[in-house]
Amino acid sequence: MKWNLIFLDKVESTNDVAASLPLKTCVVAKEQTKARGRMGRRWISLEGNLFFSLVLKNYNTQTPLLSFVLSLSVAECLKEFDASIKWPNDVLIKGKKISGILLENLEDKVIAGIGINTQKAPTEDVLYPTCSLETKIKNEDLLNNILESLDKNIEIFESEGFQKIKEKWLTYSKGVGKEIIIRLPNEEIKGEFIGLTDEGAVQVKTKDLNCRLITAGDVFFLDERKIND
Repeated sequence: MKWNLIFLDKVESTNDVAASLPLKTCVVAKEQTKARGRMGRRWISLEGNLFFSLVLKNYNTQTPLLSFVLSLSVAECLKEFDASIKWPNDVLIKGKKISGILLENLEDKVIAGIGINTQKAPTEDVLYPTCSLETKIKNEDLLNNILESLDKNIEIFESEGFQKIKEKWLTYSKGVGKEIIIRLPNEEIKGEFIGLTDEGAVQVKTKDLNCRLITAGDVFFLDERKIND
């Protein structure tokens, strides 16, 4: 089944529009006035960039794993620009964030909001260094490529499970085998990023050789600390 594409000029949030629409719908907007990111943060939607939301099947307990399916699909389409993925789902170009993904669970479906800096990168009120493609690819072409890649990866996810997706995702993951910092609401963890669990948690080996499993947090690399410390 093909994607039903809806193109809008200006909305508060493509996720909000998509929430009332059927599965396999993709809502694209030229402008968002109240876009949101992970953990309730504001997503800065600069004019000219690519913003869209997808209506996906709810996989119940496995729904959080869609985050990896989506980020993998975006990274695959930006491979020529040296794309990598920062756990759990930020896509980077040469170490700087170019895309973010937000999953929102509804009772019978999941809304996935994706923003990609195709033309401009925000520089104010950002948690992590950003970049853009600077119009090296048309928004429409990139969107079509992502939807095609996503269809293939969802088919793998449904037929073979998360293991195959995890293997592919790790080939794009930044920081595996290196020291990272994970910031939690009341704690900062520093250790070696040794892999992912089958539930999508990041595995970190701390200096006391304990293995910590983290299911939510902000990852930073030792040479790329939070820019607004």
